[in-house]
Order: sequence, then C-alpha cells, then structure tokens
Amino acid sequence: MPNTVSPSFEADVPVLVVGAGPAGLTAALLLQRLGVPALTVSRYGWTANSPRAHYQNQRSIEILRELGLEHDVMSAGGLHDDLMQNVVWASSLSGTEFARLPTYMAARRDEYIGASPCRSANIAQHLLEPIMAQAAMARGARIRWGHELTGLSQDADGVVADLVDRSSGRAYKVRARYLIGADGARSRVAEAAGISHAGPAGWAAAVNVWFRADLSRYCAHRPGFLYWINRPGVDFWIGSGAFVNVQPWDEWVLSFMYDPSQGEPDLSETALASRIRDLAGDNELNVEILSANPWLMNAQVAERMAQGRVFIVGDAAHRHPPSGALGSNTSMQDAYNLVWKLKLVLDGTAGPALLDSYDGERRQVAGEIVDRSMQSARELGAIAGAIGFTPQQSEAEGWAAWRDVTEATAVGRGKREALRKAVALQQYHFCGHGVELGVRYAAGAFVPDHGAAAVDDGRDPQIHYHPTTSPGAHLPHAWLEQGGRICSTLDLAGNGRFALLAGHGHAAWRDAAEAVRAEFGLPLLVCPIGTGLAYADPVSAWAELRGVDDDGAILVRPDNVVAWRSRSRPDDPRAALRAALVRVLGRDI
Repeated sequence: MPNTVSPSFEADVPVLVVGAGPAGLTAALLLQRLGVPALTVSRYGWTANSPRAHYQNQRSIEILRELGLEHDVMSAGGLHDDLMQNVVWASSLSGTEFARLPTYMAARRDEYIGASPCRSANIAQHLLEPIMAQAAMARGARIRWGHELTGLSQDADGVVADLVDRSSGRAYKVRARYLIGADGARSRVAEAAGISHAGPAGWAAAVNVWFRADLSRYCAHRPGFLYWINRPGVDFWIGSGAFVNVQPWDEWVLSFMYDPSQGEPDLSETALASRIRDLAGDNELNVEILSANPWLMNAQVAERMAQGRVFIVGDAAHRHPPSGALGSNTSMQDAYNLVWKLKLVLDGTAGPALLDSYDGERRQVAGEIVDRSMQSARELGAIAGAIGFTPQQSEAEGWAAWRDVTEATAVGRGKREALRKAVALQQYHFCGHGVELGVRYAAGAFVPDHGAAAVDDGRDPQIHYHPTTSPGAHLPHAWLEQGGRICSTLDLAGNGRFALLAGHGHAAWRDAAEAVRAEFGLPLLVCPIGTGLAYADPVSAWAELRGVDDDGAILVRPDNVVAWRSRSRPDDPRAALRAALVRVLGRDI
C-alpha cells in the first residue's frame, strides 16, 4: 500500500551518492577515506548479480591500490597474466581458427610492467563490487541498499533528494550539499537534474548469457579472455557471438547480438544451451545457464556532467559499447577526479570554481572513450572482411573464401596480408595502452606550460603509453626507495593530499611549501627525489621522466594529475607555487 504520509527530512549530509556500481562505490570509499560523512543509496538489494564488465586496467587498479584493495582484487580475479594472453577468432571453439592476437601483457609485457606499479586484472563486476562494498561498509561508509531516488530539487545551498525505501514503501528526503549521480545508463539523477545526452541510443541489441561449461579442451592451449566466433555464411554481427572468460575454464559469458525487428531471441535455458553448444562446436557439452540479460548498445555523452550541485559519473554520463573495456574503468576514474575536489571545497580550502573543472576534464575523456569504443566496434568486422566473409554469402561461399586465404596463390598472398593488417588493427581494441593510461586534460584545474613538445618516437599514442609530466597529464610511475622501502611516485600524492616533487634544490621549495601550506591549510607533502635524498632514484628512472631540472619542481594533485611544474627554480619559489595553487584551487585571492 503506498505511503500516504508526507515525506520527512531524515538526514542532512555533505555528499549524497546515488548508485553503488564501480563509480558509486569508488566515490563512497574515497569519501570515507577523506573523512567526509557521506551517504550512498542503491535501488538494488546488493551489488551486481552478473559478470558485466570484466577487465580492470592499470589506472583502476592504481585507485584500488590507494584504497588498500589491490591485493583482494588481484586475488579474486579469475585470469592472471599468463591466462590473459590472447584474443581468438574462429568458426567455433572446436573449429577452424582464423586469427589470434596477443594482447596486453603478452604483446608488450615490458611496457605494461614499466608503466605502473600495478598489473591489470580480469575480474568480473560481480566479483569486484562486493569487495568494494564490503570494504566501504567495514570502514564506516553508510550505504543503504534497496533505497531509490525518485526526484530531486536544488537551491543555492544544496540538493534535496526524494528517496523511497523499496522494501517498506516509506518515502523520505535527504538534504546534501552536493549529490553524485552514479546510477547507471538509465540515470534518474541526470533526468531529474535536466542533463541530456547527445548521440545514438539503442543502435544495437545484444544478450549476455552467463553460464558454466568446461571449455578447457578448446581454450587452455591458447589462453585468453575473449574468443570471437564467426561462422562462414553467417553475418559477423547477427548470428555469431563472443565467449568471455570469467573463471578459467568453466565459467563464461556468451555475448551475442540480435535484430530487434525480427523479434526477441528465445531466452529459454534450452535454446541458450543449444546456441552455446553450436558456437562451441560441441553437441555433447554440458551447459548450466546462470542468467540471460538483454541490453542495448548506446553511443552517448552527457551534454554536461554537472548541473548546479549535482554531478554525474560513470554510465550516467557516458554510454558506449564494451569495446576496449573502457566503461567501468572510466567510471571509477570519474569518481577519483571528483571526490578530492568536493572535499577541498567542503573544507573551504578551495573555491567553488574548482568544481567547475570536473565537467571540463571528464567530459573531454567521455567523448574520447565513446569515439574510441565506437571505432573499435566498427573495426571488429575487419577480420571477416579481410577473409572475404559477407552477410549475403552461403556457408559454402564463406568456406571457399577462407580456403583462398590458405592457398599459395596471388589471391592468397593478398588476403593473408589483408588479414595480418586487420588483426593488427585490433590492437586499438585489445592493446590500447595509450588510451588506458595516456589521458591528458586540455583544460582544467592545472596550470598549462609551454615547454618543449613531447618527443614523437613514431609510436601510435593510442596503442603505446607516452609518460609525461606535462600539466594535465597523469604523473608517470617510477620506482623509488625510501629508507629501504620501495614505493612508486604514484604513492606520494593521493589520499587527499598534494605532493611537490623536487630534486636537489628542494630546500627552497620546502620553505615555499611550508608558507603556502600554512596560508591555505592545504595537505601538501614535499618529496625530495634523487641521489642521497629522502626518496632515492637508484636507477635514474625518475630522472629520465621528470622533465624538469634538479632545482625544478612538479606539483601533483590528489588524483595524481600534474597540476603545475617549474622547470627550474624561479627567483621567488613561494610566489610561483602560491600563484599556481591559487589557480588550481579556484581561490579568489
């Protein structure tokens, strides 16, 4: 029976987080860590009930490392480095293999290991989210499960959220200084705040089938996390599918597309098991269906990611196909960008203008990842095209096209070269290290400099990560030593604090930092790096990356983005550092 009593105010909090997926839980964990007494609500009774996203790149694991969860996440992940080596294209799991691409660590192991203190992880969303949620609650974060936002309003001082307890039907209100909408692709927060999205919605329809079956005989000898099935005589998109490895080698997701104009696919357990056996090429395969979830592919970016005191993160702001595994990773990084800014504004350390940088910085990234995801999705068909598979051909014609690839003829040589190029093109999808780590903001809460342009070494910046200390870029990783302890440059900032990285001219910078820290009340750590200093650089890894002289300095934000750098020591280090922080913090002084 509906609750007919007028909703009452139940809480007044600095920050209300709506949604408890990867973005919302990241926000909840960071807010708790920074001492902000926030409230998180989720319309669901618990975390994700199916695998969904599965690849967490190094940037996301770096965030989890800062939160003390790296070990738990890496231990829970089903696929480690030696099992994440390949993406395979074949007529069926037991059939003809058309192509294979070494990916991530297998393709460029040294690049990945050298770029971050963390490894990437193949951990499905239903395994990741409980780790994050349990840690947040154990540490004191307040999360209400089964509580749904039904509307909101805002004024100059805050946001009033209308909420309902779904189990009892009780309606109530919460007032917050700021609200973070992390409530997914059907975001009520975005809708209620009047935030619209640009780009096509529902441009393709798909089904994810979570199932158990022992596929070790088909996959263990070519370990990987994706096995694309493209049967000759069947359209590349409609009628084929991809096996996603959840836990080797007996827990999987089959993802396949369908044409809604031809009606919904049969999602009965019998029909789905039959489809899996067909694509596996094993009519005797024992299949246990766990769930089947239809979904629509979008390619949308919010026209703005903030409206007044409401901010949207994750799928509430950007929606795109899973190509490149950029979804949950970017969602977590949205929250990482936003929370420290909220903390400093709430404390009065920063001006409200700091919050304006969230939209400018992260909406740029949202547009980039949607474009990249869509391009990767389009390029998936290049392999079938190189072989000569077309939607209208018969199965016999498809196999004839494949035989041409294998023959010692001019046609065969041409097709093999085309196939090689088509496989190489998939690096943007499965080896996009530069896309994962190389985000560089064009404008925002940093002070641009006009130093020498980055060296062009001829390597594609989307495939290869090019570390730089240019303001607006993520701080490069280098291993340092402090008192016999190994640490990363990425460990110096974070946890709500700024870091000033200096060299052998650090004494003047320390004096400057102490004066500015006292004036602004800003958490600011000075880190002398170099031979004989507090943070030793024994193999000159940092010296090769820092981009400043021995007497210069680099100011790093709490989200490990370079905020400012001085290539050498100015005449007045205090004035230079103060001016940079005034700009970064949006202070009107």
